[in-house]
Amino acid sequence: MSSKKWLIMFVFCILLLPVILMGINFTVDPFGVFGNLKWYSFSETLNPRVSKTEYLIENADKYDSYLVGCSSTSSYPVEDLNKYLNANFYNTISYGADMFDAEQTVKWLIDNCTVKNIVLNVYIHNGVNYNDGEDSILSMMHYKMSDRSAFDFYLKYLLADPNYALDKLEALKNDTWATQTFDVFNEETGAYDKKIRDIEHISDMESYFTQYPVFTNYPVYEEKMKNIDNCMKSVKNIVEMCENANIKLYVVCSPIYSQYIDCFSNEDLTEFYTALANTTDFWDFSYSSVSYEPRYFYDETHFRNDVGSMAIARMFNDDSVYIPDDFGRYITKDNVSSLIDDIVNRKVSFDVSDYTKEVPILLYHSITAGEPDNSGMTVSVKAFENQIRTLYENGYTAVTFNQLYDYVEKGIDLPEKPVLITFDDGYLNNYELAFPILEKYNMNATIFIIGVSVGKDTYKDTGKPMTEHFTMEQANEMLNSGLIDIQSHTYDMHQVENLDKAPVRQGVLKFDDESEADYIKFFCEDITKSIEQIENSTGNKVTVLSYPYGNHSDLSEAICNDILGIKSTVTTNQDYNTIIKGLNQSLYGLNRIYVVEDSNIIELLQSYM
Repeated sequence: MSSKKWLIMFVFCILLLPVILMGINFTVDPFGVFGNLKWYSFSETLNPRVSKTEYLIENADKYDSYLVGCSSTSSYPVEDLNKYLNANFYNTISYGADMFDAEQTVKWLIDNCTVKNIVLNVYIHNGVNYNDGEDSILSMMHYKMSDRSAFDFYLKYLLADPNYALDKLEALKNDTWATQTFDVFNEETGAYDKKIRDIEHISDMESYFTQYPVFTNYPVYEEKMKNIDNCMKSVKNIVEMCENANIKLYVVCSPIYSQYIDCFSNEDLTEFYTALANTTDFWDFSYSSVSYEPRYFYDETHFRNDVGSMAIARMFNDDSVYIPDDFGRYITKDNVSSLIDDIVNRKVSFDVSDYTKEVPILLYHSITAGEPDNSGMTVSVKAFENQIRTLYENGYTAVTFNQLYDYVEKGIDLPEKPVLITFDDGYLNNYELAFPILEKYNMNATIFIIGVSVGKDTYKDTGKPMTEHFTMEQANEMLNSGLIDIQSHTYDMHQVENLDKAPVRQGVLKFDDESEADYIKFFCEDITKSIEQIENSTGNKVTVLSYPYGNHSDLSEAICNDILGIKSTVTTNQDYNTIIKGLNQSLYGLNRIYVVEDSNIIELLQSYM
């Protein structure tokens, strides 16, 4: 080949590369701007500002109300707002959104969507940053919300790094129902997808510090509010736009972890809240006893959805929901000085015992009239009665799961010395031997039954004898006493080596070669069958799952919470449980303490304190 032809080919290839790049980015469309290969949760993870705009262009008819603000805005559940306002909310949050972003978003929503309500989150950090610039394709606004030209906008995404497109193709192969780092948003709500975070086991403070070590030595640094005037100018513009469009505007200041407040000077705090109160009335949740409880937070500026639910309940005066007394107040220019005084002088006092309770859960299996076997799973009726009598005489009150729910959801206090008594499997001896003793001492208990074994004395279709299980008629008799609760130990996931056909499932765990979709289908079908069996036969609501052998995973917990409506799960991990008002997550993955024949019940409980 001559040098001239070689040069022509070289130039041609150089010119062809951008065309190939643009073709890849247009076809794969990792940022969701060209309407191809749609996967909004992936695109929103890369740049929520752009991709959420594209989503709303296509789906605006589904919504009539919007949340606007930085990422902490995600913790206000749209489901709660929909309930109180009879609305259809979408969460427009984007990473690090400042009040300039919020103003642009509100203007576009009013011009392009039907809008009845807007919830605007004015965060304390909005006084620090304002219109910092969004030149990166990961942070820029959609051209329809900014002064950027459409040509420049689309050209940037056509010439984007091809690795974004390659990452999308790889993610498509590896996508799962559970949240992954490449799709952190829920497309339907616009909020963060917190399937996994919503089931994190949360109990005592020491364990939480292990999960979130940042709270053990919290960094304090200086934040200067140089943009209070700009921030308030945008807030004022949003207020006026909503008034002119007859839109109901709710302005909120979100909860802040107490040590983060130390990053701001008292002068800046005073100026920020004074300026906001002179611009608009607002609901303040920034500083209260909640600010001092790290288990309500992920970090200094991000709080759990349950906290957002408490805030919304306060705004709409829902007394049926637990809300700390000092959490949330409506601020105007006439009373803002009291808020400033509290923050500047750190006046909040709190006592952990006001909203937490240590609750032990005892675990029994089989009760025998004779001598217990060597399995460690059987307790003689004599020992059982002695243990129950000892609890009774030492002032313990046997509580129910419904009482735990009332404590967490409604703030109804538990007895001074609560204990929860549970039995796994549903043996006939629970009915014949344990139930009369529980009646004698007026002690509540929960029995978790294996659906496939109800009323049986042989193991499934093997014909092999097993300890007999009680019938549904006997379950109803116990339920009617008001002392016994019947809950699920799965329908047929309590499998046994050498009795069940291989491969034998280890409790509810997923097989290594089982797809996530197949596992979710199997798990849901089994638990649904158990729920229907109990509820159809007894009318008793199933809200608790006891994991066979205690085996469980984040995936099983998320399915219970997100799909099946299970409010609490119990394991075989041995320890107390710290139950926390307002925090439903403290009811997942509960620990239980094994009770054996020779247990001194009081010493056993004290050993875990």
